[in-house]
Amino acid sequence: MKRLLSVVMLVVVLFGTMYVSYADDTTNPVYAYVTAENNVYSVSEGAEWDGRLLDMYKVEITPGDKVVDVVKKAFQQNNISATGFEDNYVTEIGGVEALESSMYSGWMLTINDWFTNYGVGEFYVKENDVIAFVYSNEFGSDVGSDWSNSSTLLNSVNFSCGILDKSFEKNTYDYTLTLPPYIEKIKITPTAENKNYQVRAYKNANISCDNGIYSVENEKDYEDIISGLADGIIPDSLGYCNKNSYISVKDGDVISVCCGLDYYNSMNTSAGGSVYTFTVKKKTSKCEISKNEDESIITVNPLTLNGENLRLMLTCYNGNKLLEIKSTALSYEDAKNGYSYDYSEFCENNQGEVYVYLVNSGFIPVSSKMRVK
Repeated sequence: MKRLLSVVMLVVVLFGTMYVSYADDTTNPVYAYVTAENNVYSVSEGAEWDGRLLDMYKVEITPGDKVVDVVKKAFQQNNISATGFEDNYVTEIGGVEALESSMYSGWMLTINDWFTNYGVGEFYVKENDVIAFVYSNEFGSDVGSDWSNSSTLLNSVNFSCGILDKSFEKNTYDYTLTLPPYIEKIKITPTAENKNYQVRAYKNANISCDNGIYSVENEKDYEDIISGLADGIIPDSLGYCNKNSYISVKDGDVISVCCGLDYYNSMNTSAGGSVYTFTVKKKTSKCEISKNEDESIITVNPLTLNGENLRLMLTCYNGNKLLEIKSTALSYEDAKNGYSYDYSEFCENNQGEVYVYLVNSGFIPVSSKMRVK
């Protein structure tokens, strides 16, 4: 039994971002998120619970916190039992135990979707890290951790905004990401085909390839931090992107998403890794509004901003004094088919200047402001 448990412990996957980066201003709280899920051993089969016992539970973190510190807080705050912290491997959560459903079953831990090669006490936690305990029946192969598979390909890469020049395919490595002109930050969410391999993203990094082996220039600056064994601050010059956070982007930036590079920590052996590049292209023109000179009608030109819904804003000013304002929802379907609006009754009883413009869901202007009367 002890030997079997040691094997289960070996395959444990505690995905963790293996460095800590904190702003100098520590007055504002920062958080990580904890999930505990069991999707392979049902209540009808005898489990104490199934599904998600914790779902992205937010935990405040402080500099120096490790995974073990954060998950202890999460379980204690929710009155959930957990066993094994002192041994660096959790064997029971909420009454569901390792080896309970099969001789290969147990709890595995991921941080930011990577199954780690060390235990809960070895990884530092930083802001927005997602720590997940995942129950497996098959040494991890049923939940995305596969020792027999050496693929470092990505299943998907999703962006919070923008459109790719072609559909993502795991065997295609170069893309253009087109963004609206007003977008300054995006979030990147890559998913590895085999989550035993780490995925890292970089902005404007110099990546070389020697006989199929990729390396990132100046990656050595990260060694102590990535090992999870020392505190450190990520150097801004390299531009490492935490995939759970937003990063700033401008026209011409190149985002490289790397999976399973030879020197990344992993339980598996790498054959050199995979690198996908996404070149950022900003649209140079904004949505525009035209006016019918003979009538009080404005027309919104067809939009090309990735299908988002906008709002038409009308404002009436007398000098610097706002007299009246009106906001009208405008769907992408309306706009692309040509959208007209009669503003003749707006600000009808006020002596003022009327301006019209478009805003996005965050009320950020995405068109020039046009005076219509």
